[in-house]
Amino acid sequence: MRTMIQILGILIALAGLSVLLYALERLFPSVRGQPLWRRDSNLDVLYWFLTPLVTRTILKIVSLVSVVVMFAALDRQGAVPLTEGFGPVASQPLWLVSVELFLVGDLIGYWTHRWFHQRRLWKFHAVHHSSTRLDWLSALRVHPVNDVVSKLVPAVLLACLGFPVQALAGYVVLLTFYTILLHANVDWSYGPLRYVVASPVFHRWHHTTEEHGLNKNFAPLFPFVDLLFGTFFMPNRQRPERFGTNTAEVPETFLGQLLFPFRTNKAAGRGVAGSPALDVAPATCFLDPETRNVRAWIEKLDAPRSAPTCHRPPISRKARAKKSVRVPVEAD
Repeated sequence: MRTMIQILGILIALAGLSVLLYALERLFPSVRGQPLWRRDSNLDVLYWFLTPLVTRTILKIVSLVSVVVMFAALDRQGAVPLTEGFGPVASQPLWLVSVELFLVGDLIGYWTHRWFHQRRLWKFHAVHHSSTRLDWLSALRVHPVNDVVSKLVPAVLLACLGFPVQALAGYVVLLTFYTILLHANVDWSYGPLRYVVASPVFHRWHHTTEEHGLNKNFAPLFPFVDLLFGTFFMPNRQRPERFGTNTAEVPETFLGQLLFPFRTNKAAGRGVAGSPALDVAPATCFLDPETRNVRAWIEKLDAPRSAPTCHRPPISRKARAKKSVRVPVEAD
């Protein structure tokens, strides 16, 4: 009976989101002419049922066990119930707890996401990147291992830091629905808020196969986290048009995608063919030696480009002198 109620809830959610998000994709398309119903949309619908019915059940069990084990390791068996939180966090005002939850959660989410772009975990995450026509329906095309780990790591760490489990539940629900919007084929960048709140354009650059946009924009909600670590990419007046994976040959069937990460044949990578799964700019990249103020730096970020914007280290005087030395040519 409970399963039937869950299935009914999924169908209602799909119907409501279809009306709203298909309307937005038709009115504000990022890629014009993209069909609302794709050849592989049936595959994405299967994931919409897998995630709530199977993955979420596994996640609840694993999360509970993980939190109990970590609390035992921290010697907090007699602590205040998890639903209320504990320590310095629990004694703060609700608004401050909410701000800290979103900021710390985004930092953890950023590094968890970036972790999945490493070679060993990329094949799990490649399933999510396999859609070549990105839209809201493809948001839940996530391998169960990827889904469980990417939700489990932030949830357990935040719970052990003292954040109330009730607040964590609300955070996960909000993030899930907002993630669906981020994948929509919608040309929204949020204008002056583009560096503060993640937009569909921001996340679509993360899914592109265009070389200058690879391995960028990992943050779930706050682009300034990517700015901090040198992985932000969202040039003004330029939009990604190609999506998918460059080197991971992900099957097009549901069962094939579930088994894909466990195959031991050709390894999958992320980025330009032959490169490591993760080849992002170092964190110091955004400290542009040619930029003298924040405004000029932001203008540089907004400029359309066809190659990565990280600059090489300045050449020393000694190296410059060597380059300028000319060898005299003897006359015949």
